[in-house]
Amino acid sequence: MGSLLADILKVLGQDKNFHVNRVIVVAHSMGGLVSLAALNELCRSEAPSYLKGYISFNSPYGGVEMAKKAVEQAPAVVAAWRDVAPGSSFLERLYQGSAAQNIPFHLFFGYTTGDSSDGTITLQSQLEQKIQFTAYKSYGFNASHVGILNDNQARQTFYRALDSLERKKSIAQYQNK
Repeated sequence: MGSLLADILKVLGQDKNFHVNRVIVVAHSMGGLVSLAALNELCRSEAPSYLKGYISFNSPYGGVEMAKKAVEQAPAVVAAWRDVAPGSSFLERLYQGSAAQNIPFHLFFGYTTGDSSDGTITLQSQLEQKIQFTAYKSYGFNASHVGILNDNQARQTFYRALDSLERKKSIAQYQNK
């Protein structure tokens, strides 16, 4: 799936019929893993000039422990479970990519009061250090896994992040703040 998204983004940026001069990728949950894999592929040598940023919400960058248990115990295994199991080769390849360092990346994460997760994905997974420290900025909200998408404070912060990505021309402007 990451390869397919990378191909679509490539076509959008290169085909003059689409008139695309700016793309900001926004993803939630597992979409964050797929999107980052696509962006890593797309940014192998350098980030395309039309790619202005990446924003993820509540993505399990550190994997999902239940997926690992399912791979170990289920009589039939869904391929995606292997990919999102902590320590998987997919996640290791994700960490080795350079997209998050080559394009401005805003990481949104959620938690529920008194819990170390958003009700679905643990904070440890959402804030996997190999990914978290590549983010230009991280934002935390007291909101559930899906609730963050409807949270007014998260939405306003998202709009500000989008606005900042619109105004910046390159990753260098982010690094120089």
